[in-house]
Amino acid sequence: MPALSIIIPTCGRPSLARTLQSIQTGGISKEDEVLVLGDGPQPGAQRIAESFSSQMKIVYTETERDGHWGHFQRNAGMRLAKGTHLLFIDDDDAYLRLALLNARAVAKSKPEKISIFQAILPPRDGSRIIWESREVKLGNVDTSMFLVPRIPDILGQWPLRSGGDFFFITETLKLRGETQENVVWIECPIAQKFTEDVPRERGLKTVFAVSGENFHAVAIRLFNAPEKAEHLRVLNEQAREPFFSGERLLVSA
Repeated sequence: MPALSIIIPTCGRPSLARTLQSIQTGGISKEDEVLVLGDGPQPGAQRIAESFSSQMKIVYTETERDGHWGHFQRNAGMRLAKGTHLLFIDDDDAYLRLALLNARAVAKSKPEKISIFQAILPPRDGSRIIWESREVKLGNVDTSMFLVPRIPDILGQWPLRSGGDFFFITETLKLRGETQENVVWIECPIAQKFTEDVPRERGLKTVFAVSGENFHAVAIRLFNAPEKAEHLRVLNEQAREPFFSGERLLVSA
């Protein structure tokens, strides 16, 4: 059975809570692991990660502060990972429901192949779905789309530059002696992209897509301010746009 290693770099955005909640609702299994890697010390992110420790196998660790789009942290996460397959997601994005069930099903049916799902861009970008064509090219692929077999000797590195997702997958294919013709293109969105323009480590204006007691606990733990819970609950409800409307189960996992 495939085991997924989900690697999340974080610069301290409180939206990490939404990302982790989406992993929980996305179909995580006991074989999977979540690796949260701080870009330098990120106490807020550590608290969020710890609040999910009873719901999933999750590890929080830190790297030296780098500031290169999370690429340094992704490289570190690949070295720490123990799963059969790698997934990557940013701390301000969210998986769609069924996403991990679909990823596991694809990994089971095509265990040796690199697979590229689709992603939904932020509403301010028209909620456009990419990829638009079956091509590995800049602007047509995104970090959250990749499902990559973890074979350490033939994994590319995330370069410390813009466009790291494109360069990582291109180098990985080259190391495998493959081209984009060997990629399995999955015509199904796996993640919703967001853009969080909020102060790091504060997040009173951050929109969470988490719910119930877990949302309340995260809000209180982050801000130590019970009186703000209602304000945050309203923001949470406003976040419940139909970004899960495209979800579908590809294969019975």
